[in-house]
Amino acid sequence: MNGDCENCAFWRNHYYWEHMGDEKKQFSAVAKGDFKNNMRIPRELSTNLRSRISDTIKLSAPNGRAYDIVVTW
Repeated sequence: MNGDCENCAFWRNHYYWEHMGDEKKQFSAVAKGDFKNNMRIPRELSTNLRSRISDTIKLSAPNGRAYDIVVTW
């Protein structure tokens, strides 16, 4: 099946944000550019994250390093 029907996509999204445990939620993004001082998260993601994360999060990089990131809205 090439694409999801709107109903399936709605329920998959609802389950992900409302019923799946936070420890299982993750996303990845390919970032190009200089993100030494700041990084912008896409609006669709930040809308759902705003009420679910603290002011500091741990960002794990593919090389095994972990970074404490301060979140500002």
